[in-house]
Amino acid sequence: KRISAIKTMNRVEKLMTEENFSVLIFPEGTRSWGKGLGTFKKGAFYLAIKGGFPLRPIVVSSYHKNIDFGKLDAGEVLVDVLPDIEVKGKTIRDVDMLIRDTRDLFEKHIEVLDKKILQEKSTLPL
Repeated sequence: KRISAIKTMNRVEKLMTEENFSVLIFPEGTRSWGKGLGTFKKGAFYLAIKGGFPLRPIVVSSYHKNIDFGKLDAGEVLVDVLPDIEVKGKTIRDVDMLIRDTRDLFEKHIEVLDKKILQEKSTLPL
């Protein structure tokens, strides 16, 4: 559905520019359900570069390691908003590098958040 995705992103860019909208995009498309961080799709990165919009990474700890959806007290996830990633001066030729660097940042920060949850669990009284 590449053509449809491009049309949608063009409409989104117009809204972001003309109406000063912010957009939350999950770069994986969907969750991987326990398979780790998925491949990042290019659309959000093209949108950022084309429109000159910074990327604001919002990183969530692993669901599959920390949540049991079958329980009332299912568990905990942590969310961090990291500093913006500026795209000024970048071109479409930089998309693959930007995706790689951003995905690496997410992967490393997910590990930090998961470790933080483990540490908090180990300090809880039994």
